[in-house]
Amino acid sequence: MRVQLSTEKSRSEIIATYSTRQCAGLESLKQRPDSMDDDLASILSDNPWSEIAEKIKAAMSNNSLGQERFVLNQDDALIRLEESLIRDDDYKLRLNLPPQPFIGNPKAKIWILQYNPGYSEGIDDFDYLGIERADIMPHRQTHVSEVQDRIKLICDQYEFKESAGFYVLDEKFETFKSGTREGRGTYLWYKSTYFPINGIFARVVNSGLTIKRFADNNLFVLEFLPYHSKKFRHEFFPFLPSFVFWRKLMEYAFANEKIVLCNGLNDAQALKACILQSIPGYQKAKSEGWLYKIVHSGRGRSRLMLKADLVCPLEDGTSRLSAYLESLTPNT
Repeated sequence: MRVQLSTEKSRSEIIATYSTRQCAGLESLKQRPDSMDDDLASILSDNPWSEIAEKIKAAMSNNSLGQERFVLNQDDALIRLEESLIRDDDYKLRLNLPPQPFIGNPKAKIWILQYNPGYSEGIDDFDYLGIERADIMPHRQTHVSEVQDRIKLICDQYEFKESAGFYVLDEKFETFKSGTREGRGTYLWYKSTYFPINGIFARVVNSGLTIKRFADNNLFVLEFLPYHSKKFRHEFFPFLPSFVFWRKLMEYAFANEKIVLCNGLNDAQALKACILQSIPGYQKAKSEGWLYKIVHSGRGRSRLMLKADLVCPLEDGTSRLSAYLESLTPNT
């Protein structure tokens, strides 16, 4: 059943309809295969985001990139409702940009949970749509084929192709806005957030490990809300039909002892309680030290804090993250 919007229906009524539908879908998660490797293959076979790859390819063929609306069909009704209620431009969903539900390979050991991919005016329009502006500066002189290369990486990611890698750290996404420190694109944001010399991956930065290779082999990012906006509204996204896929991935992560780093979840305790704690395996991941909270300390710095309400360190005082990073070699 697809919910039809009407002026008579209130936001709460439509969300209640979606909530009932989603709960019914989550019941199916209890019937899981014995093998979690098979479970990942099964989960990815139900990946809804390959639909967006097809929409992008069609837009490229029609020369209509930037004029299309990149929303999953199953999410469209609730997204339209949310759009009608947003008054602040900072919370506006930038639906002409390809959404970013995940980055990297889910087989990676380290997973990072984030709110949403954000929106950097001008830079994201250039990186994802090829729209040029005088104040937007790519890392080098670009040409049409490089825009196409970026789009191909994005589409490969939607389909979980290994060729995508951790694509946001590809130099083709190294773009900034001249004359402002705040004008950072995806590449510079990830590099400055997770890879400063004193950050949570300091050992990677200060060793022979290559950041891009490390990210390709060891990092997977999962966004709560895949659609771009400057600021994040969290009231409605758990009711998006596509969120069932997010939950399936998180159940897989907890069952397979992924190291899960939660970036920014301290800002929404109710969100953490209602969603993360409801996923099978959460308590085990918390008690055994697989779950972390990232807090940011100072400008351009990122450090890891072990909080008793979210993570327990190992008996010897070390963490599973530090132990894993210590085990890496320059080729991993």
